[in-house]
This record gives sequence, structure tokens and C-alpha cells, in this order.
Amino acid sequence: MKKATTTATPPTAATGLIYNANTQTGVPAGTGYTITGNTGKDAGDYTAIARLEDGYTWTDGSTDGKTIEWSIAPAELTSLGVTKTLFFYNGNVQKPEVTEVRARSLIVPDTDYSLSWSNEQSTDVGFYTVEATATTNNFTGSATVTYEISDGIAKIPTAKTGIVYNGTMQTGVEPGTGYILWDNTGLNAGKYTATATLEEGFEWNDGSKDPKTIDWSIARAPITDMSLSQTSFSYDGSVQKPRIKSVFAGPLQLEIGDYTLAWSDENSKEIGVYTVTVRGTYNFTGVQTRKYAIESMETWNLFEAGMRRIR
Repeated sequence: MKKATTTATPPTAATGLIYNANTQTGVPAGTGYTITGNTGKDAGDYTAIARLEDGYTWTDGSTDGKTIEWSIAPAELTSLGVTKTLFFYNGNVQKPEVTEVRARSLIVPDTDYSLSWSNEQSTDVGFYTVEATATTNNFTGSATVTYEISDGIAKIPTAKTGIVYNGTMQTGVEPGTGYILWDNTGLNAGKYTATATLEEGFEWNDGSKDPKTIDWSIARAPITDMSLSQTSFSYDGSVQKPRIKSVFAGPLQLEIGDYTLAWSDENSKEIGVYTVTVRGTYNFTGVQTRKYAIESMETWNLFEAGMRRIR
């Protein structure tokens, strides 16, 4: 009498397997047989062998081992991550750093892809690309990112205020990034107009590109002090006037030509009190007035005697 047998259904290969960096089963286990070669991790083709256990036959009546071909497909690159995609022109090579490459949710090791740039020396304004291409069996395809070098943004310069003549060259409009300045410095008091012209690859922060003109000025320095060679004269019947000893505008000492003189009496010779006034011109402004006196001989002698006692 024959021993009864049980049938086993031959296993079939799983489909649609894609590399995911984990071990995957390409042919499932079942009842009545043992199976080898049915798991794998890397993308590629595999062969599993199913062998009957004692007391089993295949449903097709055979008893020999079954071979089942199965495979894991390489994962396709889906995205490329970079640090930034917008740069502003600065005259230098600018490229983003690649932060990661993905195949769906799987981060691709940097040993499994290569990078290529549309321009290794991306400097000028324009659009560029970086592409990651799979280089090993576990991955396939490529992922690309476009990045842009845009016109640099230059802030429109403004005039400095409160500049007062000090006898040295002064800057009325400060230099900045992305533009060249003309006529932004001056020595003498007065009104100036600076011109700012964009450097290549820049635009103004208002979106325009035409040169900008900036009006600025250096104010005249106010006269703050004056002194006379003397303030008292003894009457002798002749015209007597003091010399202008010094005129100052803050720390600056004025020279003849920096001011005008106005005498209360150009021909002061009589006994009395007179005035002389200096008025700033050109780089200076404001007035200072001082008094001087022509006194009688008696008054003068008393004055001199007093001065001797003080000395």
C-alpha cells in the first residue's frame, strides 16, 4: 500500500521589489517545502530553490526542486538637495553645496552617485544646473537642481549730513558694495553732486540700473574768536588802528583772505571808542566784533601806571 502524499503549491516570485537598503524576500516561504536563495539586499537578479519536504509532491505531480527567478530593481534617484539656489553676483565663482541625494525616502550615500555641473566656474549672472547621477547597481537615473546667479543688490548711497569745513578732504557719500562713486569727496565749503555707477552684475535696491546722483555739501565753518594787537591807544592826532592778531573758526586759524574787515571809522584818530568787525568769506561764515579806544594822554598815563603796578 502506497503512503499517502500531500501536495505543495510551487512558490512564485514577488514582483515590484525596489532596493531599499534592507533585506527583502523575493520568494515567500510556504508549506511543504524549504527554500533557499529567496532573500537579498542589493539590487540585482536572484535564483531561489524550493525543495519538497518528505511526504509532499508539487501540485503538478513532480517532486524535483523548483527554481524561481526573482529580482530587486535599483532605486531611482528622485531629488537633489542643495544649500541654496539663489546667489547674487559678486564676481566670484558661486555654487551651492549638495546636502543630500534621495531615492524617494532613501538617502543615497555619496559613494553611489557622481556630480556634474553645467559650468564648474559659474560666475556670471544666469541659470546653472548641478546633476547627481547614480553610479552603482543599487541606484539608477539622475536628479537635477537649477540655481541662479542674479544681479547683485546694491544699496543706493545717501549723503552724509553735518559736514563742516575743516581744512581737509572730506567724504560726503560713503563707498559701498556694487557701485563706483565719483565726486564724493571735497575740500572747500560748497555744494557737490556725487555720481554712483553700478558695477557689472549689480542692480539698485529699487530695481533700477541707471547711475544715481547724490547731492551733498560742506558747510562754511563759523568764526568763533578774534583778537587784536592792542585795544588802547594814546591820542596823538594821527590815525591809529590795531592789527588783527588772530581769527579762529574752532581750531582753524584764518588767513588774510578768509575774512573781510569793517571798521566803524577807517580813520580813527579822535579820542573815543571804535569797533572792528571780521566777517567770514569763502570757507568761513559769521562775524566777530572787537572794541578799541583812543584815549587822552592823561587817561593813557593812568592806564600805563596801572599796568606797571600789575606787572
